[in-house]
Amino acid sequence: MSALAKSTRRALVLFPALSAVALTGLVLPQQATAASTQGGDISRTEVISRAKNWYDRNVQYSQTSYTSDVDGDHTYRQDCSGFVSMAWHLTSSRTTSTLDDSAVSTTLSDKRDLLPGDALDDVSDGHVVLFVKWIDKTAGTFKFYQEANPDIDMAYGTADIDSGNIAGLPYYNYKALRYNNITADAPATPAASWKLQTLVNTSSSVYHAIRKDDGSWTTFGNVEGQTGSIGNVRAVADAAVSDDTHVLAVGTDDTLYHAIRYDNGDWSPFRSVEHVAGQLTNITDISAVSIGTELHVVAVSNGKLYHTIRHEDGSWQDWGSVYSQTGDAGVASQVSIASVGGALQVAVVVPGTVRHAIRSSDGTWSSWGNVEGKAGDSGTPTDVSVAGVDGELQMIVISNSGAKQVHTIRHSDGTWDTFNSLSGVLGSGLTINSVGAARVDGELQATFVTDDGKLLHTIRHSSGSWDDANSKALTGVSGTILGTSVTGSL
Repeated sequence: MSALAKSTRRALVLFPALSAVALTGLVLPQQATAASTQGGDISRTEVISRAKNWYDRNVQYSQTSYTSDVDGDHTYRQDCSGFVSMAWHLTSSRTTSTLDDSAVSTTLSDKRDLLPGDALDDVSDGHVVLFVKWIDKTAGTFKFYQEANPDIDMAYGTADIDSGNIAGLPYYNYKALRYNNITADAPATPAASWKLQTLVNTSSSVYHAIRKDDGSWTTFGNVEGQTGSIGNVRAVADAAVSDDTHVLAVGTDDTLYHAIRYDNGDWSPFRSVEHVAGQLTNITDISAVSIGTELHVVAVSNGKLYHTIRHEDGSWQDWGSVYSQTGDAGVASQVSIASVGGALQVAVVVPGTVRHAIRSSDGTWSSWGNVEGKAGDSGTPTDVSVAGVDGELQMIVISNSGAKQVHTIRHSDGTWDTFNSLSGVLGSGLTINSVGAARVDGELQATFVTDDGKLLHTIRHSSGSWDDANSKALTGVSGTILGTSVTGSL
């Protein structure tokens, strides 16, 4: 992943590691295979892979609970030092002070000698993070994983070894540690490539194509030819969970259907979500995103918002009313959701404005905020799409019957950038009917449907620059496209 180097906007409230072990809240292990053994030699690649497993699972922060590592044979405490102990495959969950032990690790004299799988340990404040990679070694910027605190849980952050804060604490308090048993990597295997999974729907069907990391596109395939027909398609959404792409679509019978495109290209059949999560009527829009291994879905039904979760085991949570948790935002027409730091962020178009709310990882909701009160006048919104990119919410709003297109960012401290026009990116004089946005390898990618049936694509890079939008060939698509949805996957 790539990211724009920036200082931490708000110090995190950190919880120091425990000095004693308490075996409570044990989480059952997962079955898998580890290349290393507890306390034995371990490659840098495996350390990062073990860390990413907890990040993908969004393991909840706890100083008393334990959960399994990727191989499923051992458990570790769910705090910052327990996380690093797990990543290093130690024989027990150490604390920040006992990780800094010559029997376990060696202190590096120069932090610029850090390599993937090393750690930065602040013993005085009681916090430790796992070094992932350099962004710019000369500038001192890098990426790290951490088990942060109960509000954030697992996090993937950016910091500077020479200034500011690292995970909310002064950079100068950290020392660089190298696990004594860490080894050089075996010859590298080709890395998985990020892809943009793209959906478009016409009045009759839904189609899927992939933009590869080299910029090439596959032709569009008819999803219903793989999953079974659901009739005329009213709305679509997609989200990547691990290596699979989950597709949702509203069919002729006003039913929300779900299918999976597996990493090998196979498809599951469309199945009714309402059969397992409860029935909704008059669904006019849907949005989906993954948080860890769970799929979150929000639907607009009769002008109100409803939320459900598909769990890792394939079971679905019953629909819950969002407005009963957040208050009434107004009559909803369009919705978009994103994962930011493990929390679900929701943007909804209501008459005259866009509103925003957050569902925290503990399931509690904020009240609605008026985006235009923070980011300025966007016009009269008709569509919205959001994506979480490196701890920030990026939002694109389509307004004034499609004639106006603007972009803003909500930062981690809750502040918003002023809306910026996208006319220089998309071109002037366009009318946009639909927008889809997604994080792909640390950058924002977006697709737009024009009123004359074209599909445009652009990228906002981590530097803040945009590519000029390009029109994509709709080979394989029958009929005029009405809507689009995108997600990033490996």
